[in-house]
Amino acid sequence: MPSSTTAARRARSRPAGVPSPVSMFFQGFIKHPVMVGSIIPSSDKLIRKMLAPVDWATCKLFVEYGPGVGTFCRPILERMAPDATLIAIDTNPDFIRYLDHIITDSRFVAVHGSAADVEQIVKDHGHEAADYV
Repeated sequence: MPSSTTAARRARSRPAGVPSPVSMFFQGFIKHPVMVGSIIPSSDKLIRKMLAPVDWATCKLFVEYGPGVGTFCRPILERMAPDATLIAIDTNPDFIRYLDHIITDSRFVAVHGSAADVEQIVKDHGHEAADYV
């Protein structure tokens, strides 16, 4: 059972009127089933396993394709150095608007665009290349 501190932190992290991550993810799946790869977000175990190989001390730019509702964004930001940047690129404008509302970390940049344009997006944000994608 979550502590009251955990519940309070979750409540503060989502502005009033913004749907829960699960609700937003499901809405995105219903609206754009071809664009959303799953009906539910990734598990914490999967996130830990996928992020384990990253050398966070040397990572200055991390690019995420298809961040959806930010399931990986927060764990990435928790591990990143204070001077690093996370660029999250998604073709779904609803997800980008959602991420802009729920993630206020200055290291986070949500981009409505395509992974096909990643080189230009990275350059547009002042970087030559990503350390991790």
